[in-house]
Amino acid sequence: MAAPLVGPKGCVYAVEPIGEVVEALSLNARLYAAWARARGVEAAPIVPVHAGVGTRADASRGGRRFAYYPRVTAMSTMYPDEEDATAATFSLVIHRPECFSMLEAVAKPLARCAPALYRLIHGAVFRRALLRPVRVVECPMVTVSDLIDRHAIREVGLLKANVERAEWDALLGVREEHWPRVRQVSLQVHDVRGRVQRARRFLAARGYLVSVYKEPRFAECCLHMVYGVRP
Repeated sequence: MAAPLVGPKGCVYAVEPIGEVVEALSLNARLYAAWARARGVEAAPIVPVHAGVGTRADASRGGRRFAYYPRVTAMSTMYPDEEDATAATFSLVIHRPECFSMLEAVAKPLARCAPALYRLIHGAVFRRALLRPVRVVECPMVTVSDLIDRHAIREVGLLKANVERAEWDALLGVREEHWPRVRQVSLQVHDVRGRVQRARRFLAARGYLVSVYKEPRFAECCLHMVYGVRP
């Protein structure tokens, strides 16, 4: 989605810590590039980066352990919290109109008629069916500033992070001299210990106009979107 919006003069850097997911990401990038060429779509190249995004200390250590969920890869994280993950998926089933699996299509009527009962069932089934098996894998780490230096990036049109409770690490991995290069920031933030307000203050102190949005589909959990844009 980003590649045609960025255009051929820019580049999309897609950073992913889990090796198996990087393979899928790389294949998707190649297939999309072929699709765009065949249709004359002017799109930015997509550069897969095999790494997790964290702090300078993370990058200096060379790697971090991640909980990898092969059946629901988007939940993989270096800060596993199965209760939080269960609440997010429960909220999605309750509030979004679409169904992305047969299991979800069957669950929606129960979720609407008896949400308390469904919450109990969902917690047990979600953990057993999707969060198992869980693998512990060692992943390489970088900071955002490492990427800016490595790829000689003069300007970041959008820094987008959905990193499963590691959003604060990602922010701390941007050196102060690099913040003026970043025009926009989009963060999915898990609001634990006041993290949404901390992120708001952090970005505002660096010159951004900041807004916070609570998506209706995440009404039952602690997820918020924090946006920063330079005036």
